[in-house]
Amino acid sequence: YEISSEDYRTSFVVYTAGQYTKRKHFTGIVPDDPAELQEYNNNPPYGNSKNYTMQVGAQLNHTVLDFIQGNNTFTFGMEYVVDDVYDVIEAYDYLIDQNSRNIGAFIQSDWEITRKTTLLAGIRADKHNFVDNLIVNPRISLLFKPGLNTQLRASWSTGFRAPQAFDADMHIAFSG
Repeated sequence: YEISSEDYRTSFVVYTAGQYTKRKHFTGIVPDDPAELQEYNNNPPYGNSKNYTMQVGAQLNHTVLDFIQGNNTFTFGMEYVVDDVYDVIEAYDYLIDQNSRNIGAFIQSDWEITRKTTLLAGIRADKHNFVDNLIVNPRISLLFKPGLNTQLRASWSTGFRAPQAFDADMHIAFSG
């Protein structure tokens, strides 16, 4: 949902997304060894997976006209993401039962210094339940448009991917 002020200089956005997956699956390959084949037939590697992911967020955008020189759009926001994975294959004595949660907040400045030059700078802070410390990721980018069909950009940023099990990645080990 998005709502804007009458002058369109301020907007407020809220969003949510979710997914739920439940499946039964076969994981593995038929063994060549006759002794292993009998065990395989007695206890075939069927599994069950359940996974839900939910994301909720909000952001506020405000454009300041004539900011020192040019216009600057400031963005403030936060989001919360939950990912719950339950994956079991009893024949392999395999179980993933994991719930990850991440809350993040960010601030960004998108400053159009001139028609041809834009400076974007921002910072995001995340707290993930699998990581002890707060994760802080800055970013900066300079965009220069020397001509109508030409853009040059220089950027620097950091990022992270928190430790997390994804059931499809884990099944690769069982499929041979």
